[in-house]
Amino acid sequence: MRHVTVMALILSLACASALAAPAGQALVESKCVVCHSQDRIKAAKKDRAAWEATVTRMFGNGAKIGADEKSAIVEYLSTGK
Repeated sequence: MRHVTVMALILSLACASALAAPAGQALVESKCVVCHSQDRIKAAKKDRAAWEATVTRMFGNGAKIGADEKSAIVEYLSTGK
């Protein structure tokens, strides 16, 4: 029974990660490309901490994103682009 629980947890985490990328991608395409080109975003080579700082700075500069959107954007940019 324990193996089933562990497998269910692994599967749920994999599904959550797979859903974050499309949500993050859609947010980048709707929120970030207002000011930045897709090429510029894709060319940026940053780790998660650097993307977190960048997205936080953009929020401070007036980007219209909520906390949940910020998390999805950072997740996508640091893993899915």
